[in-house]
Amino acid sequence: MNLRSSLRALAFASVCALPLPAGVVTINFTETGGNVVATASGSLTDASAWTFLISLTPSDTLPPSGVDPSSSDVVFGGYGDFYTPSGPGPFGGPFGLGGATYVVSPSGDTFGVNLLGNYLLVPTGYVFSSVTPTSLSSTMTFNTATFLSLGITPTATSTVFGGDTIRLTFGVPDAGPGPALALLLGGLGLRQWRSSRRSRAAA
Repeated sequence: MNLRSSLRALAFASVCALPLPAGVVTINFTETGGNVVATASGSLTDASAWTFLISLTPSDTLPPSGVDPSSSDVVFGGYGDFYTPSGPGPFGGPFGLGGATYVVSPSGDTFGVNLLGNYLLVPTGYVFSSVTPTSLSSTMTFNTATFLSLGITPTATSTVFGGDTIRLTFGVPDAGPGPALALLLGGLGLRQWRSSRRSRAAA
């Protein structure tokens, strides 16, 4: 493996290993392979930002999974606990003009949010903690879809609920190298430059 390939592999591994910030859930939409894939990842930590409403049980009708950009809804459906924001707002808003589009089978954790502040849906018994954050990870795929067909305006936004933040991102996020990786890459680059100068001097 040459140096360039080695650095690329190292950079990819480092970015993938970077921890997600506590108190932030990122919902990302990506157009890929003729579909739109939505993922949610991160954790919520501010218990004071949320007021418990109800728990869904197997006898309840599950909320549909999907998006409704004009109503500010993103739902990875499943049984779980409903909350509302404790604060008065204002919160976020619509992320497009499209109506509701549903999917049949999301995977991962139950998670849903209305960015206007009407509700939050998390797994049953979810613990909001900054000491031991509980990670969320969810995925759903809209087959044969684009941002345009779903009525999504692909503009990154952040909605703050107390000490928690829900971020919407679009496309593949460019995390960039962390400080340690940047230092390492810089050192590797410097060594390569020195080696090159020595080779030219000896020629």
